[in-house]
Amino acid sequence: MIRIALKYSFLAAAIFWIASNSIISAQAYIAQTKKKIDLILNDDFFNSTLIAVDAYNLTTKTKVYQKNERYLLHPASTAKLITSIAGFHYLGKDYRFTTSLFHTGEIRDSVCYGDVYVIGGFDPDLVTEHLDSLSLLIREYGINSFTGNLYADVSMMDSIYWGEGWMWDDNPSLDAPHLSPLVVNDAGIKVKYDPNGYGNPLKVSLIPHTKYFSIINNSIVGDSSNLTISRAWMSNSNNIIIEGTFPSYGTGDIEKLNVYNPSKYFLFLFSEALERNKIRFGGYTDTLTLPLEAKYIGSISHSLSQVAEDLNKRSKNLSAELLLRAIAYSLYGKPASAKSGIKAIDKMLSEIGFTNNDFLLVDGSGLSHYNLVSARLLTEILTDLYINKKDIFEELYKTLPIAGLDGTLEFRMKNGNAFNNVRAKTGTLRGVSCLAGYLTAKNGHKIAFSILMQNHIESTRLSRNYQDQICEILSSME
Repeated sequence: MIRIALKYSFLAAAIFWIASNSIISAQAYIAQTKKKIDLILNDDFFNSTLIAVDAYNLTTKTKVYQKNERYLLHPASTAKLITSIAGFHYLGKDYRFTTSLFHTGEIRDSVCYGDVYVIGGFDPDLVTEHLDSLSLLIREYGINSFTGNLYADVSMMDSIYWGEGWMWDDNPSLDAPHLSPLVVNDAGIKVKYDPNGYGNPLKVSLIPHTKYFSIINNSIVGDSSNLTISRAWMSNSNNIIIEGTFPSYGTGDIEKLNVYNPSKYFLFLFSEALERNKIRFGGYTDTLTLPLEAKYIGSISHSLSQVAEDLNKRSKNLSAELLLRAIAYSLYGKPASAKSGIKAIDKMLSEIGFTNNDFLLVDGSGLSHYNLVSARLLTEILTDLYINKKDIFEELYKTLPIAGLDGTLEFRMKNGNAFNNVRAKTGTLRGVSCLAGYLTAKNGHKIAFSILMQNHIESTRLSRNYQDQICEILSSME
């Protein structure tokens, strides 16, 4: 008995020694990691630039690094993480963004003696080719022409087409799209331009080709580069204005512009698609709520997973804003609004343990300078997802840009342990640069992290370089 007792005593001592040394080793390495990150943050750059960092070891459930983690800073597009998580939380991964067709009146000999309605369902991924698909649905239903009007039902959403706190001079950038439950081609237009001989105006074409826009081309090909391509946005016009000079030796490019009244734009492009597909109608285009007696023709749709991947990989503001309103519509009915969507997000964050004093969110994309969150909040959301909501974690994880490979991280962290490892959402506004997501350390441990930086004047590239260095340090932990 004494021998057995001694045996177990030695075994317990050995286990205690191993565990103690493991803890000491882990603590030493965390201290070393902290020292390396502190060294980066001692750079003169951070004399005037605010930075908040929070990193948490999901495997050991221990803190790795924290600095200014409770400061409320602008999240920029890392706010899309919250919107995406709320989308999966409230709508479920099987949710689909559906655009539907209906008609009124009777059909005789392939002629519909009534109107056709397109019902907007917040789908941000519709492109010109989908308008041809909708046209074919009408033909397959048995309608070759209709005598009435082509209507868009956009009643699912309120009439506020821009986000709260968006900058007025973000117009006419495609990054600040006008919002509607019925949009096509990212609610924008591409203006392609090429030199066209010295002394001549630029050669200009639109993608997609459409007669919707008037082009005022005052450009000239010369020796210098002083070109501006814009839309007459101050007068709420869709006239495209091209002015200035472009060098004769220059290479053509594409300028992307947002569109005023995207539902009207949708209807015009759809009417052109109907014409291409030889479906005639005798009336006009307008917006109108679907009448109760209307009959269903068909629909096309995209899954939430498809939309979320585009949202996070490309950091698409339109997708985030329409997802926010889809959440609002699903929970509170129409007309959906940003405020109703934020109400749902507030509820979700309160379930994790945050109060209204811990954050301020007013949009789904992070474009507003009113938004304020902490690095701690972002890391804890990511932590809660990984530990308590594995199904949502798996869906979100697939949508995040991969360091050095794709999305907004395609050209970052091309080497080292961070390459093909860090999966994170970027965030950029003027003077703001952020990164939040997951990585796997060299020792196999999973890390959730967030890095928020703001009030810098220098190039965003410098801010991103510091973020990448921190990610490399965390990825090299062993």
